[in-house]
Amino acid sequence: MIEERKVLFPSVAQLITGISILAIFIGYFFEMEQLLVLDVMILLLLLFLTTYLKWIGKDLTLTSQTPKLRMYKGDRSEVVLTIQNPSRWPVISGQLTMSADDQVTFPGIQKSATGHYAVPFKLSGRRERTLRIPVEGLRRGHAKLKIHDIRLYDPFNLLYFQIDFGWRIHSTMVVFPNQKAIGGLQRVTTMSIGEQASQQSLFFDQTQPMGIREYQSTDSSKHIHWKASAKTGELQTKTFERTTRMIWSIVLCHHPVTQRKITMAQLEQQIAYAAHLCWIAEKQGIQIELFCNSKPRGDTLLHLPPDSGRIHLFKALEFLALISNKQIKIRPELAFKDIGRRFDGQRVVFFMNQYATGDQQLMGQWYRQGHKLFRLDLDSGALKRLSGGGQPDAVS
Repeated sequence: MIEERKVLFPSVAQLITGISILAIFIGYFFEMEQLLVLDVMILLLLLFLTTYLKWIGKDLTLTSQTPKLRMYKGDRSEVVLTIQNPSRWPVISGQLTMSADDQVTFPGIQKSATGHYAVPFKLSGRRERTLRIPVEGLRRGHAKLKIHDIRLYDPFNLLYFQIDFGWRIHSTMVVFPNQKAIGGLQRVTTMSIGEQASQQSLFFDQTQPMGIREYQSTDSSKHIHWKASAKTGELQTKTFERTTRMIWSIVLCHHPVTQRKITMAQLEQQIAYAAHLCWIAEKQGIQIELFCNSKPRGDTLLHLPPDSGRIHLFKALEFLALISNKQIKIRPELAFKDIGRRFDGQRVVFFMNQYATGDQQLMGQWYRQGHKLFRLDLDSGALKRLSGGGQPDAVS
């Protein structure tokens, strides 16, 4: 919908206009000079008010200074909007109408029956006004602030000028999930250096060769550099870049058939545990990536590529805030195949919910590839380490 600007005549103004026009004819035919002058003055006043509203409304602008807000449940922040009036005429009475998704609320601003919030304002000529609108996070999710319109009223509240923004989104508010501590995580965080090296190697990355050296009897034959050996006349072996990279892959996969049986409380629990894993990984300097079998547009599943640091942590929390049991899900077995193709090295994989029995074959395949597999037990809130057969063992 395109932005629209126009002067609107409420029913009262329409009634006054109609009566004035009728009274002019009556005054003219019956030669009632005073009535005629009065009605002409009323029509001239309405014309002046219309011109006044057009002058102040035609160039009025609204901009958002906070395109995105991040907060936790119960936190308070503010949306900052700037209204600029380039006209020399002041805005005597104005009102901004907005709405937002139910993940947030605006304390101190009354909500109408239609779910809209109205913010009054005044503005001098050739000035700008900053509106600081308080906002509070109610529950996890992404909330979009929509500005419906701005109404500028004349001094008598007979007419108003409306700027319709066509449901344009002026700000996005992300309410992060709360954390919930996981039992058995100490064993995972204290894994020895090199235990989670990449590309099937315990202590070096086979995709990053650094040079060559003389072959030793303890070297693997598959690392022999045959071209260099032919040139030197002696066996030469490749050397690789040493790595201590550790990547945690957090997987939330719900079956399309059984997802309706998952209560909101269970989903929030899983996401709270996943948020805790993200925080611990950030503190330990561990890279994290996230998978969810929700199907976004143009892709097979939601995926946050691995990275580390504070900024990536916020991206992970935004990812978790986006998850909903109302989203379209693809079958876990298809999601797991896609996930496996994205693994470019060994991973510590956390399954935040019970996987289907038919998926255990793939779990065994990942185990044989050197991935460390853990599943969260919602009842105890503890991690269970999965063996090659997909059977869980308690993490000590």
